[in-house]
Amino acid sequence: LPAETGFNPDWRDSGQSDSGRSGGGGRGGRGGGGTGVGSIKPSFESEEDNRKIHELVAEVTHPPGAMTIAQTATTVTLSDAEGYNRAFYITGKEQTIQLKAGPIGVVTTWNGAQLVIRYLVDKNRELRVTLSRAADAKRLVMTSQFAVKGRGQVIKRVYE
Repeated sequence: LPAETGFNPDWRDSGQSDSGRSGGGGRGGRGGGGTGVGSIKPSFESEEDNRKIHELVAEVTHPPGAMTIAQTATTVTLSDAEGYNRAFYITGKEQTIQLKAGPIGVVTTWNGAQLVIRYLVDKNRELRVTLSRAADAKRLVMTSQFAVKGRGQVIKRVYE
């Protein structure tokens, strides 16, 4: 795994420019305003949101050694020997599932032969998990992406 796995900080422009500052005209003739660049500040998360993010990152960085997948016409259930058991409704609509850290929105869809599960962390951040069969049809490929505004770090795992 990469040394740093997870979401990058969500830096946001405060919309305030320092160009309105007045400079000191004094000796040397230096005066003048600021750079006109906005002030960048981090967006802060609630403690519950922070716990949810840490839980999702831990699921990606410490995956189960074996997984059971059960499928019906409307759901896919993922479970392992450690008690992880989650049912995803394949509707393309948001559902709420329960993490240990609290509830989180999830959207699950089929994209061709790939199952795509999107954990909706906040407005611009989501964990996208894609499950598909490898070309030899004997292995399962699980791709996880920590997406910020649609782009981000991707981790790929292959299960025999």
